[in-house]
Amino acid sequence: MIAAMTEVGQAWGAGGRLGGIVRRLSASALGLVLAIAVMGPLVPRRALVQWIGVTPSEVLAAVVADPSLRTDVVQAFLAQPEFHAVVGKQLARQVDAVYEAHLDPEVGRILQPGLDQAQSLGALVTSNGLGLRERPFEIRKPAETTRIVLLGDSYVFGYGAPADGRIGVHLERLLRPFCPTPRLEVLHFGVSSWNIQAECAYLRRQVAVMDPDLVIQLVVQNDFVDCLGVGGTGAMSAFSPQARLRGETGIGNNAMRGAFPRPVWNHINLGLDWESRERYRRAAEAIGELVVAVDAIGARYLLVQSMGPIAARAQQLLAADMERGRYASISNAFNDAAENWNSVDDRHWNSHGCERVAQGLLALIDERDLLPGWSVEPSARALLERDQIFAAGEREAEDIEAFEHWVAGKTFVSEFHVPPDSVEVAAAATGGIDQHGNVAPYASLCMRRAGQTLVIDGQVLGRPALIGARMEVFVDELSVGRLALDDPAALPARFDLPRELDGRAIVSVRLRSDDHAYLNAMGEPVCLRLESVRFE
Repeated sequence: MIAAMTEVGQAWGAGGRLGGIVRRLSASALGLVLAIAVMGPLVPRRALVQWIGVTPSEVLAAVVADPSLRTDVVQAFLAQPEFHAVVGKQLARQVDAVYEAHLDPEVGRILQPGLDQAQSLGALVTSNGLGLRERPFEIRKPAETTRIVLLGDSYVFGYGAPADGRIGVHLERLLRPFCPTPRLEVLHFGVSSWNIQAECAYLRRQVAVMDPDLVIQLVVQNDFVDCLGVGGTGAMSAFSPQARLRGETGIGNNAMRGAFPRPVWNHINLGLDWESRERYRRAAEAIGELVVAVDAIGARYLLVQSMGPIAARAQQLLAADMERGRYASISNAFNDAAENWNSVDDRHWNSHGCERVAQGLLALIDERDLLPGWSVEPSARALLERDQIFAAGEREAEDIEAFEHWVAGKTFVSEFHVPPDSVEVAAAATGGIDQHGNVAPYASLCMRRAGQTLVIDGQVLGRPALIGARMEVFVDELSVGRLALDDPAALPARFDLPRELDGRAIVSVRLRSDDHAYLNAMGEPVCLRLESVRFE
């Protein structure tokens, strides 16, 4: 290393100003200078010149001039904690790059710890040392403290809302006059686009340490899709650590992005086909595991769903085995009231909407004795919000006929083709198929079954990477056959449907491959080019 630095110094002139500096600096020091050079406007040029006697550009040129020195210095540069801290915060201020990967793949993503007024999702965001949009708090609950955890995704995070306008801030203020302990904490455990499994895993695996007295989990319509991870810049990625081998082709609400000017919402949250029901099953299992853990520490749990027109179906599939007092539903009237939204294009709750929910929760906490030993006295306003938000929501969540009537107005196709020529065709794509027909290692369609034969047409890719690769074809949970991804004659393929599917009107057609090739240099996976899927 010393010899390499000396050679660079000689290249710039033996005994010269820059050569002497390079000889005196270690790779780590040069790495820090290189970081400063890259950070540019974050460090005043004059200050650097006064500090080491050269400009960042001159140091950068010296490093680039020698391959050996360049490798060592770049590694040192990337290892500088100062670089990660400063550049990370700078990126977070400029773009929505506020995330950090979590070690638990089920959780996937938290906020970068220590954010300070970073611009994200329409609001200025500050995070604590745990990567939560919350004030600093002790992980182990202090003595004589009542701790309430609000668990969820962007609605708990406070998408577009100021930190002091979120549900927990309002609820803490409302509860404080009735708190029998010296300290009260209502904490937001929410990260935008977490799904139910991520939420439950994050709290369940540390619930004994956090020791909450009450957990209120808020779930919404998009909580059954894949939980996305984080890219290298701190921005949300397009892949899910929960299903990493699918690559950037996760299961989401938005079908075939780019096929139409406006988003097309698929059928993933309706609970009609196998794919949707399976996601509800996993979510219900995760909730059940969390409830067991919460019960084990002697705390209380409340599931609050905000599901709009699918409320009755969601309650059937999520809360079938749950005691009645442990779940609640938010009414459509509340969710449809523009006064509660951030804007006409963003129906996340603003501070007014969050305050209304907090008022209603105050009355529910009293009504259901969710904080034993407390004497809560809800105001007339709180009782009114309970009735308008939760009592009305409860009635809607029990009206399964209204849900069935709403679903009857939807179109489910029996033939899917690429490119889609209507939103109804595009909506069949639950995930894993792009607008050009490229199929990922896992793909799923929600379709109306018509006939006893499934026909798949398209083209194999002829890639050496797919020699010996096979794609298994399922209808719902049943395997109906396999495709050889290295056989040009594999398509079109016809599969007879088993009699176990008789009587199932809406089904999942699922494609699962055991290997894939790269669609592009970024490694996006592809197995097949699909043209159509149909029932005959």
